[in-house]
Amino acid sequence: MKGIIALDIDGTITNHHTHLQLEVRTFLKALSEDWFVVFISGRTFTWGYEVLQHLDFPYYLAVHNGAVVFHMPSKEIVLKTLVPVNSLPDIDLLFDDLLDDYILYPESEGQPICFYRPKRFSKGILNYFKGRSETFQEKWIPVEDFKNLPFEDFFALKYFGSFEHSLKVASRLESKNLHAPIIKDPYDVDVYIIQATHCDVTKGSALEHLKSLLLPHGITIAAGDDNNDASMLAFADVKVVMATAPEYLLKIAHVIAPPASEMGIISGLKDAINRVMQNGR
Repeated sequence: MKGIIALDIDGTITNHHTHLQLEVRTFLKALSEDWFVVFISGRTFTWGYEVLQHLDFPYYLAVHNGAVVFHMPSKEIVLKTLVPVNSLPDIDLLFDDLLDDYILYPESEGQPICFYRPKRFSKGILNYFKGRSETFQEKWIPVEDFKNLPFEDFFALKYFGSFEHSLKVASRLESKNLHAPIIKDPYDVDVYIIQATHCDVTKGSALEHLKSLLLPHGITIAAGDDNNDASMLAFADVKVVMATAPEYLLKIAHVIAPPASEMGIISGLKDAINRVMQNGR
């Protein structure tokens, strides 16, 4: 194998919630003959697999920004890093002066589930959650509090809000040794999400682990379009950034690819591979 190609999903390989265009699938299959193909997403496993389910070649899928990594199609877990529930009392203190609370995503098989405290959310965001959960086929479980949860660890917590509020909350969460990138919600790009995970969990750390496992001395190409892709791009030898990405990501790009709506990942990866070939690596 020549190396590893690591790809974000939303806004990078597709702009659809539920499918990947045939042209992109065909292109990625051809690449898989010479490259390890890795998808690293903020999605849950079920939602991520829905997009990738028609791929007919082996690949790796990292979800919750790298909190858990699967080898596909076997679904073997090769990496898992969780946050302990006993950290929640300290996290609760960060939200005392905020209008809206956070939700928890524990480990689950099948349909993704999350736990939330309805009384701690405004009516508007609860209506938003209803539409979002139906679109992404998530099971939302209301609870009075987080004192007697049926799990001891969780993959991620999420906060939804404006960009300004998200900046404040992300800073607070990171003060508690959580990794808390802010991205636009694929459900509604006018809403921002913080997806907070264990401090050791980033897309970059997931890619680094897979590289050490698969091909320590190989070339790494990464492609992404949002803030949670920054660590993955920083680790890569060749960085492909979608044209729709924030300005600071565009500035570090070796290749700027057309938008996902134009299947720009195809030309972007072709340019990246040509760059590798020209450099003799």
